[in-house]
Amino acid sequence: MILAPLVIAAAAAAAPPISAERIREDVRVLASDEYEGRGPGEAGDRKTIEYLSKTFAAAGLEPGGIEGLWTQPVPLVRLDRRSDAKLSLAIGGQVIPLAPGENVTLALRNVGRTEVATAPLVFGGYGVSDPARGWDAYEGVDLQGKVVVVLANDPDFEAGRDLGFEGRRMVLAGRIGSKFEAAARAGALGVLVIHEDAAASYPFLQVASGDALPAFVLAPLNPSTLQLSGWLRLDVAGDLLTRAGLELESLKRQSRSPSFRAFAIKDATLSASGELKATDVVSHNVLAKISGESRSDEYVLYGAHWDANGRNGPDAKGDWIRNGAVDNATGTAEVLEIARAFARGPRPARYPVARPR
Repeated sequence: MILAPLVIAAAAAAAPPISAERIREDVRVLASDEYEGRGPGEAGDRKTIEYLSKTFAAAGLEPGGIEGLWTQPVPLVRLDRRSDAKLSLAIGGQVIPLAPGENVTLALRNVGRTEVATAPLVFGGYGVSDPARGWDAYEGVDLQGKVVVVLANDPDFEAGRDLGFEGRRMVLAGRIGSKFEAAARAGALGVLVIHEDAAASYPFLQVASGDALPAFVLAPLNPSTLQLSGWLRLDVAGDLLTRAGLELESLKRQSRSPSFRAFAIKDATLSASGELKATDVVSHNVLAKISGESRSDEYVLYGAHWDANGRNGPDAKGDWIRNGAVDNATGTAEVLEIARAFARGPRPARYPVARPR
């Protein structure tokens, strides 16, 4: 991440104009094959850190990392799901075939081998467990050894009114990470989120195309009671619910009540297997700063993640490099340009910090 303490209010009017050409050039460099997709712990990691550090230095900023350096070490664990991962649903003795990366995604949660056999499925509505709001889909429900199927977003999203979740804006309880945590606390073995483009805010192709990519978590990696999680494509979820005598829109309406409680999807089970490999990796934040003139103990941070998906997973043409121009060379280049603008403008009152991570 790039951090540079930059102050907007005092400097904005006098700051030089932002250059689209400089931003375009930084994107071109960072997203080029030479940087190999900027994967943490890969060859492009070192090149990217060097480029960012040199660019900040050339702009006249000061190092903001540890011990006078531009960098701050970030210990990570890289998680690679091996290609033998399998997943299937069954209802009433009939199997619904699933293909990870095509109609479902699969994230294994623990290092080594995971084997799940015919775990019962439970419908968990929006998967909200927020007693402070008076909502708890899992209160009094036994989820031990079961997999919860939940809706994306929060109860307000399609309700047409505010049910206590701030209207159309997704609250924290509606994010998938919160759904996973809530289900894990309730004892669930796994979670599948029904994917709808609008509710998720991105197409299924986006999550499916990244299914085989490595994931990164902060070190150390702790064992999880949640063994697996993933997204279920809408048509597959609809087929499952129809076979169970359920209907999606009706389930959404039921789930918009604080009295909703998770319930079993009759005769429906999930089976899964796969192996997760963990590798320790140390990547780095890159930090640059400008000394504040009058409030040197206060900071304004500008950040973007510099990393992308590296050399992982070839496309249809056999290209292994996932260049990451949009996600997130563009954001990183914009932070670089903001840093240049502050460096050339009047000295801000507070420390502006630019931090590509």
